[in-house]
Amino acid sequence: MKKILCILFIFIMVFSLGACNSNTDIDIEPAKTNISKDGVDEFMSILEAETATNDSFDFEEENCYNVTPEEILEETDMQIFKFSDSCYSFLMSDGKIYSLCEFFGGYGFVDALPCDFNNDNKKDLLVASSWGSGMHRGEISVFQSGNVGPTVIFDTSSGETLYTDLALEMTPLSVFTGKKKDTDLVFGVWGVEVNSENDNLADLTVEYLEPVGYVKNENNRAVFVLAD
Repeated sequence: MKKILCILFIFIMVFSLGACNSNTDIDIEPAKTNISKDGVDEFMSILEAETATNDSFDFEEENCYNVTPEEILEETDMQIFKFSDSCYSFLMSDGKIYSLCEFFGGYGFVDALPCDFNNDNKKDLLVASSWGSGMHRGEISVFQSGNVGPTVIFDTSSGETLYTDLALEMTPLSVFTGKKKDTDLVFGVWGVEVNSENDNLADLTVEYLEPVGYVKNENNRAVFVLAD
């Protein structure tokens, strides 16, 4: 009798755990870079003026693309430009240009979402990127208005995830906590597979594989939280 009760108890526990996690499975369609030549002329004129005295920069307009995600275009005046040969990635905002992320040895800019973690009512950028020829790694960073560069808040070289490429997607919190009650959408960070189209490193296709963590607001700053 005790053996039967023990087996029954184990069965109930396994079923309960399965029920708790049944809502964490989510399929996200592969995403493709929103790529165009919009604004490239204006961007290149500013870039050439800023780098005219530095011979180490050699940028060809034919390799430059506007890769600004739709959400950024809809909610901000910022634009993101990327070079298909080098993956050098820039942010253009208020007529100024900023280096958006590290790029050497990786894909550079991969993805971004508009955000406002410091609650100043000014839209900022949450950015996913990758770099590193010796140790390829994905990074999540925040580019806040008024800053001259991004602040990295998560780096896969820490070994906390097996994935070395990352992308962003607004995702139910339950996907990362395993708790059905957590229905709010959060800034989800996903492990992904990235491929370039026709050897154009500005034109990427991203396949979402597994949730890695999410970014939350903690005391008016962005904090990365690893998935349970």
